[in-house]
Amino acid sequence: MSINVFQNFYSKMTLDELLRVSKKPESLNINGIPILINELEKRGEIQSKINVEEFYKTTDNFKYGHLKISGWLIVILIGLIMSFSKSTFLIYELVEANLKEVNTSPDKEINIHFYIYFGLEILLTIMCLILVPMMLSFKKTFPNLMISFYLTSIISSVYLNIINFEISGLAISQILFATIWIYYLRKSKKVKETFIK
Repeated sequence: MSINVFQNFYSKMTLDELLRVSKKPESLNINGIPILINELEKRGEIQSKINVEEFYKTTDNFKYGHLKISGWLIVILIGLIMSFSKSTFLIYELVEANLKEVNTSPDKEINIHFYIYFGLEILLTIMCLILVPMMLSFKKTFPNLMISFYLTSIISSVYLNIINFEISGLAISQILFATIWIYYLRKSKKVKETFIK
């Protein structure tokens, strides 16, 4: 319900009705409680207002209602979604194109390299699935797990280049990208203030 709906609802109540509902704030829609508090104050019912406020301060809505994903955090969220898509597609490509060939190859070193890289991509995919809901839930452990994700992506990228005996521009850009975001997650005040649950 919108703020206007709550304002109309509480403003039309008689004083007796308002005092009655304020005695059981836990039974009310949590989003309308700030409007109830304002209405009690307007009508001079200070003690009832204080009682409802004390309840509201114990709720998650009061503690975490101000939290939102914004600014550079949106870029991180988009990056996670893109990484999930990329890793999922890459796993599909690896399975389709190489799995049978690798299993029948007499070169054991190729087999080992393939399964290590394949495993790293699966790990990145799983981490994406865990990180997105963690981020949207503002979990305190998100920044550290996100740093682990970036480190894993660096290892995956470097490992692929070592297998191919080359250092590509893409790998260098991925390392720089990950390093910048690791620094941001460790030093940003916004990160510390957002992930507090």
